[in-house]
Amino acid sequence: MEDLVARYGYLAVFLGTVFEAETMLVVGGFAAHQGWLHLDLVMLAGLGGSVLGDQAVFWLARAKGPAWLARHPRLERGCQRTLPLLNRWGDLFAVVFRFVYGLRTIGPMLIGLGPMAPARFALLNGLGAVLWVTSVAILGTLFGHVLEATAGRLDTAEARLAALVGLAAVVFTLARLRGHWTRRR
Repeated sequence: MEDLVARYGYLAVFLGTVFEAETMLVVGGFAAHQGWLHLDLVMLAGLGGSVLGDQAVFWLARAKGPAWLARHPRLERGCQRTLPLLNRWGDLFAVVFRFVYGLRTIGPMLIGLGPMAPARFALLNGLGAVLWVTSVAILGTLFGHVLEATAGRLDTAEARLAALVGLAAVVFTLARLRGHWTRRR
């Protein structure tokens, strides 16, 4: 299992963060705590995936967003209501959207539909990605510390696999709860 994680772990973190997966970044941080991966490389892979994914959505929205919205009038009305907020809070929104459940994918799309200059978005997106990747990857290492303190060092492949599955379940549950709390407001 260690060989599998060492061989494909960074690629999994990169691809996972392209497609919104906090879970892969937390698991990458956990794998770094276990000594299977290096935390700095996990964070670099997460940073690359996060920035690439968000930039791609931004540019896709610039190119195809208006036509796509024209075919979906209900979504277009929602975007029109959101644009004044983006005009007012655009820079801050571009930095923090990835921290708010449900905005990780739609955030760069909304920004791409708005007036923000591409170079400005690239800079703010990079800053937000650095903050997000650092905090989420460190959360994974903290999970490893807590697990080690309560269950001891994970020495068997089965224990490691169970810990990874448990970690994924915890992250998934927290993300669902965060979405539930966000929808209630």
